[in-house]
Amino acid sequence: MQAAQIPQAQQTPSPLAGEGWGGGDARHLARLLTWLSPSFPTGAFSYSHGLEMAVEDGAVRDVDTLVAYVTAVLEHGVGATDAAFFVHAFDAVADHALLETIAARAAAMRGSAEFALEAQAQGQAFLATVRAAWPNAALERAVAALETPPVHAVA
Repeated sequence: MQAAQIPQAQQTPSPLAGEGWGGGDARHLARLLTWLSPSFPTGAFSYSHGLEMAVEDGAVRDVDTLVAYVTAVLEHGVGATDAAFFVHAFDAVADHALLETIAARAAAMRGSAEFALEAQAQGQAFLATVRAAWPNAALERAVAALETPPVHAVA
């Protein structure tokens, strides 16, 4: 079975870069580290991708089974698909029609209603916080153009 292909956006600098989002200085690294912080609404402890159930069922019972579980999520599960959707969404941020296509496909790529709700809740929490902390006109235009509430990877 072959995966559906997402059209490629033009490889141009992100429109967010001109509005204080691009570059490589310490401010941008600090922002990225803030987004990855456990205290951010989508931080490390917020969602587990079913880890609690795996522990309860006995599938995760020690360090080795935990590493295997997390590795499987990152390499073969939602981590792999979310990474692809993130890259496509980032490249398409100025092409609102393409961004909507990516948002809709990312929302559809959830194995259960619980995972869909988790991904959408993470996306909404991420966007609400980022929009409040770092206002950005290009981001507002992109969000306003979406009909599909973006999952975390697209947000």
